[in-house]
Amino acid sequence: MRDEPTDFGTRADTGHAPLRMRAGEHALYGSQGLERTVTIEGRFMGWSGSCKTAPPETRSDWMVDIDKGCLYVSGPVPEGYSTVPGSASLGKTISVTGRVLLDKEQRPYVKTPAP
Repeated sequence: MRDEPTDFGTRADTGHAPLRMRAGEHALYGSQGLERTVTIEGRFMGWSGSCKTAPPETRSDWMVDIDKGCLYVSGPVPEGYSTVPGSASLGKTISVTGRVLLDKEQRPYVKTPAP
């Protein structure tokens, strides 16, 4: 993974659409990505993903598996998906839009708005 800052493009709060990317792309990493609104794509894994660290905000945070690893999402689980192990929604493709934040260990995660 690249460690240098990456330009995310246009901020969503300017009235433009959020940057769309696959989570496996490395744009989530780097200080310029913080507080940016992004849309990531990956496989919904609920609480059964490959993230090896503690959730960034609450035990209800859920995971999106990506080609290059795993990313936590903090926010409500989208309609039609379930975090319960064995759920039919586990492994399905998902797009998530939210802000990139860092946890207390300086690892990126995505914060989605409440409905």
